[in-house]
Amino acid sequence: MRKYTYDTVCAALHKAYVLDLIDKDIAGKTQPVKHVRCKREPLTADEEKQFLQVIRQSKYYLLWLFYLVSGVRRSEALRVKWSDVHIESNTLFIDGTKTATSKRFIPLFDDIKYVLEQQPHTADYIFPYPLYSVRNAWDYMTDKFALPYTLHNLRHTFATRHHENGVPDNVIQHWLGHSNVKTTQDIYIHLTDDYARDMAVMANRLRNVTGFGKAESLYRQSKRARNSAQ
Repeated sequence: MRKYTYDTVCAALHKAYVLDLIDKDIAGKTQPVKHVRCKREPLTADEEKQFLQVIRQSKYYLLWLFYLVSGVRRSEALRVKWSDVHIESNTLFIDGTKTATSKRFIPLFDDIKYVLEQQPHTADYIFPYPLYSVRNAWDYMTDKFALPYTLHNLRHTFATRHHENGVPDNVIQHWLGHSNVKTTQDIYIHLTDDYARDMAVMANRLRNVTGFGKAESLYRQSKRARNSAQ
């Protein structure tokens, strides 16, 4: 049982006791449930490429892509309206509700513009899909192609890729709608193996007090390898 469910059930039982619907306040006799945060990892660069190929076969391709390139929460994407698109300021308004900073503007990245250009304009909402349909479609696709991801993995991927590209953490925090940058840093930004290797090569090039080795050539080789892989 999840902690949220446990708290809801206990509150209902206590309310029932207060209203004399049950004889005893049994909520206090239940065993508490401790919340354990599920650790979610970002997709690696290779996994992201595979994911982009797989989702093209889905009816919800543009929605899955939007989650990946915008970093929004699952319900937030379904609340975005065409009127939230602000071409003049190159921003997109996200009507979030989870925290005080959830209502925010994010950049109209070129990838988001691509999604908007491809998505049919048939309703006020950009993605006029009920939440249960989105859940079912995601479960069907990930089961069919054996993808071990949740939609929230895409949010983690968004944060990690931008961190790897040098975007400051407080900017990523704003884009994600977090009220605290520590949440962004401790939970959403991950150190991938590829990024760690690149940073090691760069650090070796920048700080080599003995002059031993060929740090400069190693750095260039790493960059060439990364660019050719893309």
